[in-house]
Amino acid sequence: MIKNIQKLDEEITKTKKRLTNLTNHLRDLERWKREAENAEIVSTVRGMEITPEALKAFIDEGKKYLKEVKSENET
Repeated sequence: MIKNIQKLDEEITKTKKRLTNLTNHLRDLERWKREAENAEIVSTVRGMEITPEALKAFIDEGKKYLKEVKSENET
């Protein structure tokens, strides 16, 4: 019976280690995805060839529009 408990303890330890490794791998994948998305955004914005001021105005107008749409949908 004690050997059975020891085997279970070993399996628990192995499983916890695998879980930790998979969790770390998942975090890495999510970070790499975010970095790829950010690179795509930067590439797209640079391809627009607009000034930083024009980009800010464009984004601000987009925010206003989204806020209006959200407000309309809530009523």
